[in-house]
Amino acid sequence: MPAAIDWDLSIRDVVSQALSQRGCRSGWTVLNHRGHARLNIDAGADGGRRRQVLLPIPWLCYQVDQIRDAVAPVCEEFQKGIEPDACVDYSARAGW
Repeated sequence: MPAAIDWDLSIRDVVSQALSQRGCRSGWTVLNHRGHARLNIDAGADGGRRRQVLLPIPWLCYQVDQIRDAVAPVCEEFQKGIEPDACVDYSARAGW
C-alpha cells in the first residue's frame, strides 16, 4: 500500500477528532476509495457487524470540512438506531 500523503492523514485526523467529540471513539474511520470518501464502521462499534458506506464526496484536500460534516451526523444518527446508509442517503439529498 502506498504511503499516505500529508493531507490524506489530515482528513483522517480531523474526522477522527470530530467523531470522538460525538462519542464515536473507536471503530469509525474514513479513507479513500477510488477517489471518494468511504466511512468504515468496524464490528466492535456495531455489535459484531462491519459496515462500509461510500460518501458522494471526492477525497480531496479541500473537501476535509465537507467530509467531516458528512460523517459526524451519521455517527449521531447511528447512535439513535438509524442505519448509516439511510443517513448518508438523506444527507446527500439534503445537500449536506
